Amino acid sequence: MLPHVFPATASDFAAGKDKLVGLNFGARTFLTANSNILGHTFEFLIGNEDEPAWDKLDKQFLEHSPEFDAPGSIDFSDADKGAAASFEKNFVLGAHYVKDLLHRKATISGTAADKGGGTAAKDLYARAFFAPTPAKLEAVKQEMPPKTARLLGKTPDKNQYPMVSGGSYGINGSSTAESLNKALLFERGLHLAAAFSEAVKSEHGRFNRAKGLAMSCTTPLPPRVAEQQNVVAISASRITGVKFEDTARDVALVPLLGDPSRTAKVILSEVKNINAKACDAGCMVVSGLPCAHVHSAANAKGVSVVGLMDPRSTTAGWQRQFRDVEF
Repeated sequence: MLPHVFPATASDFAAGKDKLVGLNFGARTFLTANSNILGHTFEFLIGNEDEPAWDKLDKQFLEHSPEFDAPGSIDFSDADKGAAASFEKNFVLGAHYVKDLLHRKATISGTAADKGGGTAAKDLYARAFFAPTPAKLEAVKQEMPPKTARLLGKTPDKNQYPMVSGGSYGINGSSTAESLNKALLFERGLHLAAAFSEAVKSEHGRFNRAKGLAMSCTTPLPPRVAEQQNVVAISASRITGVKFEDTARDVALVPLLGDPSRTAKVILSEVKNINAKACDAGCMVVSGLPCAHVHSAANAKGVSVVGLMDPRSTTAGWQRQFRDVEF
């Protein structure tokens, strides 16, 4: 099976077009280093989306990727119809699920205000979801009215705020799995044997296109990563006054763009680890990639950001993901 780039996946079930047939299609997906969506585990069944169905998907996934069940690994899903119960039962070594951002926002927005829901509650939840540090998460939670706090408090923090697990690596919900399911809309409209055959053909083509793109890349970073980093570099060029706290010029205080009187602490040797130590403003925890503060510190030291990055985010890491893997 194709190895993961980062320990974040997204899962979803979708019904077949013919309700009388009762076909359901389950998928656990992930992103390549270039943010291409690929499926890891698929399930075709005649029956309902329920806990036994999720059990099959989870167990098959773990059979091929047991290393995923570790602290810091996240699977995004709607956590409905047995998904949460199955995940808690099968992933016992540290991985956990996080409720999909869009589904949860819709649920909170649709909940009556006198029960803690509504538009304001939805916005507070979204801010908490993207909080990059524990302090910022706590600050948002302190803003929540008591009823909203009680409503959101029904779900453990680890199952609704990615920061609690250490980061989301740029994924914020089950949309990648849902996108794959939408791409297979035609196949889902067929009967079981035909649906299976055509879905395999479709995924075969998707895999080989993604592999061809990776293996033919000659730039240091995958195209989509390079595009994102170019935008970040432009922001970094506007930052001045970086100061280092050590003679090795590893620990830097970088003025914030919005308020130069305040600084973000950057530790360049931690950038490859994608954690809050790399930038204490928490930027990398959210995106999984170097932020403007890291770029500024690297520029001040005179080193390449690419050389500081987690190798999995580079073209070499992208190509390594596909090497010796055939579909």
